[in-house]
Amino acid sequence: MLDYAAFPQQRQALICQILQENGRVVCAELATRLNVSEHTIRRDLHELSKIGFCKKVYGGAVMNLPEAGDYSERKDKNTATKLRIAQQCARLVKPGGCIFIDTGTTNLAMAEALPAELALTVVTNSPEIAAVLLKKPLYDVVILGGQIQRASGGCVGTSAVAQLQGILFDQGFIGGCAMAPESGLTGFDYAGLRI
Repeated sequence: MLDYAAFPQQRQALICQILQENGRVVCAELATRLNVSEHTIRRDLHELSKIGFCKKVYGGAVMNLPEAGDYSERKDKNTATKLRIAQQCARLVKPGGCIFIDTGTTNLAMAEALPAELALTVVTNSPEIAAVLLKKPLYDVVILGGQIQRASGGCVGTSAVAQLQGILFDQGFIGGCAMAPESGLTGFDYAGLRI
């Protein structure tokens, strides 16, 4: 059994999983289950609430349910978290590869964080991400066409899906509205999910 007292990242990951499954957690129950103090659990919940994953309530926490809003409204929300995610993702990209970057505000931050000196082919369904990448002279940028979806800011539809046929990617960075254990990654609607 993992010593959760010694591994805060694994402990917080398990707390996130329990929150996603149940929608709420109770400090006393988590402390018993993970064999740590309630103070440790409260500290973990404080950290998770700082990044917007949950909302602390008396005795525990509840899952934060994101508000959809349209793309331009979401762009300026949770910028510090998006930047941390973007920087981590950008470090994973290997030079000379062909990658796909899905639309989304976090993926926009990732496109901005990619180093300009990489020689790279990037395919995206986001006009805004394509515009950012065009400023990086060593990048070959391919944009998928289709109807621009207001909620996601990306091109969707049968033409965008057809353009993806036959392209082999070394890496893909996919955005989503939420993640659930039962249903996986979720999106705004079927048109966006097909990409």
